[in-house]
Amino acid sequence: MTRPLQVHAALVELLAGLPPELAAMLVSMTVARPGPVEARLGLYWLLDPKPDLRLAAATALLSRTEAGTLAPEIGALLPTLRKWLPDDNTRAALDGVIRQRMRSGTTRAAPPAPTIHRAAASLPDGAGAQSLIAAVRIGSRRGVAMAMLKQGHGVKDAFVIPCASATEQKQMLARILDEIETFDVSPDMLAAMLARGLGEGLALDLMPAPGMLDLAEMLGSDTLAPAPGDTGAILDAIGAADALAGLSAARRSALVKASADWMGRFDQADSWFEDTGVLRAAIARARTDKGRETAVWKHLATRRDWWARHFAVSAAVLKSAAGVDPTLWLSFAAVAQALVDGRSLRRIPIMDEIVAMTLDAAAARDRDAPPTFRSGTRDEIGPLLAQAGISSAYLQGYLMALVIAPLEPSPQDWLGSLLGGIEFPGEGVIDRLMGFIMMHANQANDDAGDPKIVAGALAALNEDGLKQWAAGFDDLVTATRGSWPPRLLCPDDKRVLRDIRQIAKGAEGDTLRTVLPAWVARRRDLRR
Repeated sequence: MTRPLQVHAALVELLAGLPPELAAMLVSMTVARPGPVEARLGLYWLLDPKPDLRLAAATALLSRTEAGTLAPEIGALLPTLRKWLPDDNTRAALDGVIRQRMRSGTTRAAPPAPTIHRAAASLPDGAGAQSLIAAVRIGSRRGVAMAMLKQGHGVKDAFVIPCASATEQKQMLARILDEIETFDVSPDMLAAMLARGLGEGLALDLMPAPGMLDLAEMLGSDTLAPAPGDTGAILDAIGAADALAGLSAARRSALVKASADWMGRFDQADSWFEDTGVLRAAIARARTDKGRETAVWKHLATRRDWWARHFAVSAAVLKSAAGVDPTLWLSFAAVAQALVDGRSLRRIPIMDEIVAMTLDAAAARDRDAPPTFRSGTRDEIGPLLAQAGISSAYLQGYLMALVIAPLEPSPQDWLGSLLGGIEFPGEGVIDRLMGFIMMHANQANDDAGDPKIVAGALAALNEDGLKQWAAGFDDLVTATRGSWPPRLLCPDDKRVLRDIRQIAKGAEGDTLRTVLPAWVARRRDLRR
């Protein structure tokens, strides 16, 4: 059964190519219809990044309220949703909806309180993305709630996976937690992290993901008001300032030095390195290893505040985590505070580790770069692919889709689409190219069964690389449509495929970095 959030995502994709005025008119017409699904779509559109679409949805909801066609359970969510909106015309229109409901005396029975059976959170990765997961029951409904918070964006993604039974819920949760290092946290801490994500987004004038509405319903909307999400606010909320103030200077310094051990203790730390276009250019300009290292240190000096918040978020997770050495959260808090206070980056061991990781990642990119053209040797393969617009990341995505397609595609379908734009410079080159591609296809088939390998490959891609990977994946699906019959795809499969297509078109894909490894392994196991 298609869920309203999936309908909304499909409509967003459809509206993206329309002129703004027409898109707003269609939103208004859709939400004004009297059905319950249309009203729910209106709530999702209240969180759209485009102000015109938000205002169109709010105006249509007001019309429905005046006409008495807005269900009480929908209207009851509006006060919570209002807190997530900037002070603009949409919020003013929404205030009119809320006032109209109050005047009409429309109410609903209080919903049952949610029961959170288990809550977990990851440490943020190198891009600042953090996963939150909870197994929730409210009345007879069960589900696994998931959210992705990302520094500089707020709530990047959120959704609820419905579960038909307690057994299904446990199995679903186990699969998700098996693919990423997480720590069990209290329900209060989970709510606090979501509130800080909402607060960060609001401060940046960025809307939370529409699925946040579904989480609010499952987790209890009253607990999800935006809260300050800066480094100081996070440290204050977990009592770090008082805890550190009660320690001697030597003890605080020892806690900072203990950050030398973090890389070996946490899986997520493997992604704690810097990778931006500006930094890549600076590293490329350097002539010596010393020069490259200096370039990274200079770049990190501009990222002091970013890493301070990163470690403050980590401290909050570890303080609430069950069964974790309490000195760990204090160590993260001490490093965050040291960064805020201006301590020399070179006197903070974890920053030295981040420099080393960044240089290692840069060296790995250089090793994987397409080789220079020398006719008659295997070094011609890289330029051949590059001339056809086929990057290494594109080829990875294309072949990954090939090896997990529900039905095996015919060679003429997938090879014809891949090689159609290549002009071969001489005899024998096509044979060498075929050997190269088949070698990588076999490797993709082996890698697809191991979520850790897939996760590592995705983590090594920057934002543009992930876009190219998604483009390759989506192009294979398009070229071999008959190998992806709807009857062999469950709703979550269709959602992932749709999200991959959105990333190929430019949407951010941090959530999929978490979801894809397990999904790829499952699809490989199901292949016929």
